[in-house]
Amino acid sequence: MTTLFELWSEDPLENVITCLNYKIDKIVFFLDQSISVNSKDVVNRFLQVHCGVKAVHFVRVDVLEINAVSNKIQQLLEKEINTGARVYVDVTGGNDRFMIASGILSAKRNIPMHVFDINNNAMENTE
Repeated sequence: MTTLFELWSEDPLENVITCLNYKIDKIVFFLDQSISVNSKDVVNRFLQVHCGVKAVHFVRVDVLEINAVSNKIQQLLEKEINTGARVYVDVTGGNDRFMIASGILSAKRNIPMHVFDINNNAMENTE
């Protein structure tokens, strides 16, 4: 099982680009509590039908609270790792606090983190 963690973006392409290019079984989107998302169902259906994603989860966090974001990401990362899943973090379109929290946890647990360059259709590792 391959699980992708990603911050929800207002740009729908940023929400699906990694799944269009790589085999992802499960994706966990982090959404700021203040965002009203009308396209969740459309993105969920697109990911399942066109990308073969088996499970899509949406987790609300206060992206301005780095400790809360970090704690939530860590809790969910540990859960996925304990199930034997390969875990990746996509920071494409992410805000600074999400990237910092992801970077700290990525370094601690040696979890690959990447940005997808949409213009060049290429994934860039952030090692």
